[in-house]
Amino acid sequence: MAKCAELARLYASMGEHNKSQLYYRHSVEMLAKSLPSLPQPSDANDSKKPDSKQKESKTIKKSA
Repeated sequence: MAKCAELARLYASMGEHNKSQLYYRHSVEMLAKSLPSLPQPSDANDSKKPDSKQKESKTIKKSA
C-alpha cells in the first residue's frame, strides 16, 4: 500500500502525472479494502429523540 503511494509521489515529481494518478488510485483502493466494516446506526432519528427522564430533569419548577 505504502509502496504504491511512494511510486505515485515519485512519478509526480518526475512529471509522469498519468502514472502518478494510476498508482495513487491503486493505493487508495488498497487502503479501502484493508479497513474493517463497522456497524452502522439503524436510524439517525433514534439518537435525536430525548428520553422522558431527560425531559423531567430539564423542567424548571417555579415556586410561588
